[in-house]
Amino acid sequence: MCGISGCYKKDLDEDEIRNKLIKMNHSLKHRGPDSEGIYVDSDIGLGHTRLSIRELTDLGAQPMLNFDKSIVLSFNGEIYNFLNIKNQLETLGAKFRGKSDTEVILKTYEYWGLDGLKKLEGMFAFAIWDKSKERLILMRDRLGIKPLFYRILDSGIIFGSEIKAIKASGFFDNEIDNQALSEYLWYGYSFEEKTIYKGIKNLLPGSWLILQKGNLIVEKYWKLEDWLDKPKFKGTKSECLELLNLNLIKAVERQYSADVPVSLFLSGGIDSTALALASKDIDSGQKAYTALFKERSSNLDFLNAKKVAAKLDLDHELLSISDKDIGNTIEKLAKIHDEPFADSANIPLYLMSKEFNNQGKVVIQGDGGDELFAGYRQHSILLYSGLLSKLPIIGFKFNNTSFENYISRFNRLINISKEKNQGLKIARSMTMELFEESPLRLFKIEKQISFNNDTDPFLVFKNLDKRLKDRELYEKMIFNELSLQLPSQFLTKVDRATMAAGVESRVPLLDDQFAEFSLSIPYDWNINFFRRKRILRNFLKKKLPKSIANSPKSGFGVPYSIWLYSKLFKDVESSILDEQFIEKFGLDRFKVHELFLSGKNNNRSIFLIWKIYQLSKWYYLVHNAN
Repeated sequence: MCGISGCYKKDLDEDEIRNKLIKMNHSLKHRGPDSEGIYVDSDIGLGHTRLSIRELTDLGAQPMLNFDKSIVLSFNGEIYNFLNIKNQLETLGAKFRGKSDTEVILKTYEYWGLDGLKKLEGMFAFAIWDKSKERLILMRDRLGIKPLFYRILDSGIIFGSEIKAIKASGFFDNEIDNQALSEYLWYGYSFEEKTIYKGIKNLLPGSWLILQKGNLIVEKYWKLEDWLDKPKFKGTKSECLELLNLNLIKAVERQYSADVPVSLFLSGGIDSTALALASKDIDSGQKAYTALFKERSSNLDFLNAKKVAAKLDLDHELLSISDKDIGNTIEKLAKIHDEPFADSANIPLYLMSKEFNNQGKVVIQGDGGDELFAGYRQHSILLYSGLLSKLPIIGFKFNNTSFENYISRFNRLINISKEKNQGLKIARSMTMELFEESPLRLFKIEKQISFNNDTDPFLVFKNLDKRLKDRELYEKMIFNELSLQLPSQFLTKVDRATMAAGVESRVPLLDDQFAEFSLSIPYDWNINFFRRKRILRNFLKKKLPKSIANSPKSGFGVPYSIWLYSKLFKDVESSILDEQFIEKFGLDRFKVHELFLSGKNNNRSIFLIWKIYQLSKWYYLVHNAN
């Protein structure tokens, strides 16, 4: 895992490009603390910071050139089918200096061109400069596991693994994209190619950008339909479970390939437990780590992790993390993300990765299971929305606060189910904000009007509904989660939180071949009214106690609602009510203050307060920073 950067600009000389790349590499040093390299030739330059995982010698150093120095590559990620491709290339006469997957990418392009790059399976973002064709290629993996940002310039392009690299280049304009901001206010992050900065784009998953002799093309080389439209599995459930086992073992085996030890983050949830089972067939001495806040004695997933580790005889170790310095951690993460980001699960993952960094460099974890096997509560809501929509709204009040909150959530589900537009139905299931209580209510009237006229926080979901107008609702859910939510939220969280600590995180459930197989499983085998992830749970029941396989999803349980009114109280209050911040975003200071004061006793307000707080930290520490 590494950091990549590059600058292609016709009106700069080599020294100017080299100086920019030095600064860009420095900004990405956390992604590759082991070494760095720079390639400059005329008006093109590529930078690289290396975390040495495969081919630990200088034969794995980057940017890497082919034998005649006509093609150069800067690569971040892992290619999991590189040995198979290497064997094919060797039969064609290709010669290799070392044993890295980086060199395989070079040879793949050299022998097969752009079509050859479509053979690559893995998590990756890379840049190839083809000198003879004057062609620059930026390419990102199918599901968006690894990031790549870029900005088009008057006479070229600047790009990097993180926005901070573009900022370090000097070719930076901090004008805010209000559409991205609008989406953030509703969901806690923005979607697709948008970033918080108007001029900086996120290369979409499954896409490449080709700049050749002044002509720019950005297009998809792969679409999710390529997997979804394949025939569904036709065998029995027993046969499906057997194939699931074989495909999972294959995925884990491919992703355990490295020249350094590979460990497992064992959360105790269904997904990481499935990976632990598969890894036992590969490495009997598997090292597994589970994290727990020192301030908490236990949680359900932690207790399950202990049971799983004991049952599978794993070499299990607790990573003890603390929220003692939570304010400082939040500030670090604001800088790490470069954009406002409100998924609080990045906090324990970052702290875990920092602790793990003392033990190793590569870790396996279970992201992707909820998306592939219907693991979210919203799957049940959407799947049975026809039934729920027939239920009446409960309109009377109760004296019991807890029961009142339960009824409020129940009414919200009914309202979601009554939504006619399926894109909006999915959107409403994803956000804590009610349509009737928009986050825009915190803004001054003129700012609300501006947002309403110029932005639409539901646009990506409306577009999704149009694009998939003839598909079933469950397919639209899958599209949403794999194409929108996963790369924008969960994979962003994983990449930034782990790479900030110099740790490479791998996600076998999103292995190309395993994900493709998983999507062939009939959807109703995954979910019914009472249970989600049914097929995965049945797989676990074959080898583990039912109490583990049937365990409900609990998550890490980040207690940010408690932090807001204890450890962070003074900082939150001063940050979100600061006059400069209030004026910059057009907030209504009285409404923000009122929301904050009432939030302690109103669960529905907590996430909005958290989003405004994270926006303020980004504004002070990133947007306004020199």
